[in-house]
Amino acid sequence: MCIVRLIVGRRWTETLKRIKEHPHEIISHEYHDTSTLHLACSYQAPLEIISAMVALHPELILVQEASFHYTPLHIVSHCYGLGFRAQSQRGSIYEVEVMNCLLKACPDAVRIKTTRTGWIPLHVICGQDDIPLSIMKLLVDVDPNTLHLENTGGVTPMQILCSSFLMKLMDDSDGVIYSALGDDEGEGKFSSLESMKPQQIILLLKFKGIDPENLSSIPLWDKIQYATRKLFAHNFLKTPHSFAPILHSIAGTKILRDIVSLSLSLYSSQLKFYCQEGFLPLHVAILTNGCKCGEKLKESKHQCKCFTRLNPIDLIVLANPETVRYPFKDKQHRGRLPLHVAIENKIQWSKGLKALFLAAPEFAHKKDVPSVTPNVSLENSLIYHGSGLYPFMFAATTMRREVKNNIDERRLTDPEELEVIYELLRAAPELLKNCTFNGAFQNLNIS
Repeated sequence: MCIVRLIVGRRWTETLKRIKEHPHEIISHEYHDTSTLHLACSYQAPLEIISAMVALHPELILVQEASFHYTPLHIVSHCYGLGFRAQSQRGSIYEVEVMNCLLKACPDAVRIKTTRTGWIPLHVICGQDDIPLSIMKLLVDVDPNTLHLENTGGVTPMQILCSSFLMKLMDDSDGVIYSALGDDEGEGKFSSLESMKPQQIILLLKFKGIDPENLSSIPLWDKIQYATRKLFAHNFLKTPHSFAPILHSIAGTKILRDIVSLSLSLYSSQLKFYCQEGFLPLHVAILTNGCKCGEKLKESKHQCKCFTRLNPIDLIVLANPETVRYPFKDKQHRGRLPLHVAIENKIQWSKGLKALFLAAPEFAHKKDVPSVTPNVSLENSLIYHGSGLYPFMFAATTMRREVKNNIDERRLTDPEELEVIYELLRAAPELLKNCTFNGAFQNLNIS
């Protein structure tokens, strides 16, 4: 009897024997355009059988079946995520073992998208609140950035995870909770956490029977915490095993603003807490949400896509305006103010810079602090940070370059940049009195 019939019949002892005696059948036999490894995962074959198949033909892990274009890793995620586990007595330990087996043999499988929907295995996992964290960890640990991979509809696993969490938290079918919060007529005042004050968010949690000091009773919150901390450590700290406070991790992750609002309400004490690298949550948000397009632009009509509605800078400043006065303490930005670093990172006026300025408008008159750090890649040399300039001057020097007719020129081609310079200069026009121009702007003296 061929291997396909043995798998479909769940005759596992005979299947394992067949694999050992006729290993060629693993790739020579298919069932409705589905490989034998797909079939074994669908029928939840014992780990020993899947391990034997993978050892002989690891390339099958990247094969996509014809119907939904799933890989074997998609199959395992799908079977667990969509309730097939109810038909199995193996439990979550089985899925962990099978996923481990597939991922060790081929880590690249976590990034394979289905052809139609563009889903990776993590999309399937993140929408299920009853899936153990241990299963999500396996996929995230291989490559945390898969949390931000978009499917065909532009939705990421992180967005699915957060949206599922918020749907459960904000559910108020009978309207009792929102009435208690002051929305008696159902006007939708509190359709999101972002629209609520911190006290109202705490009150909402208490009405839900949730202890604000312990959110473990909220489905998916443990996964959101793990995902943000993993992303923050991987991309910002560059140390995968480093541990950061939750508010710093939230600030350093592209995440829904409702999640930021909830975190600010629960962990407000961390707003003035420097992590071991020398950052406040506000500092992290500034460095994470800056423009990454680079200084040179090939086309003057280039549209920057670095800024999104997920930027949390204004929410953090609103939660505690005093944090704009706290300087960076890390090696690279030591002593510099959030306003100056935000200008350097090309934070747009409407996407956070305005909030930083309004919280401390007197900083428009304060020069950036120059700092120096040793260059570890080149002996006996230094790296200079900070401009020593007033904010409006610094903004003018950091504007984008336009390459036109093979000539590299600084031009005000972006209205957002012009707005930053104009607003900062308008706040401190008297500073121009300290500037003297000689000739056709060839020499500029600043006192």
